[in-house]
Amino acid sequence: AGHRAKLLNNLVAVGQCALVLQAYQFAREQGLDWQKLFDIMMAGAARSGSLERIIKPALAGDFGGYVFSASNAEKDLGYFHELAAAHGQPVAVAAALRDYFRDAAMQHGGETLLSELLKPQ
Repeated sequence: AGHRAKLLNNLVAVGQCALVLQAYQFAREQGLDWQKLFDIMMAGAARSGSLERIIKPALAGDFGGYVFSASNAEKDLGYFHELAAAHGQPVAVAAALRDYFRDAAMQHGGETLLSELLKPQ
């Protein structure tokens, strides 16, 4: 039960992380103020541990706030995908997340921390 609980925790955590990363990458491309966006998100339903761990330090120039690598995210999502599929459960979201972090690992290196994916190039 502990292993399955860990996989479920990581599914939710890195799923939130992927959403935060995508939102703030888009915000950067659109020229939106990250601090204002963070303030709005922290006051609403988007508030999460991932948002706090990634963006709060990033606002100060620290992109090491989320200490979990792209390859670890891909690995854990792969384990969850296999487990869910073996039990006949839907896996589309887990598969999309796994692919997102697989692509990130291939582009930036597997040991890249998830929060470092927002680091300006």
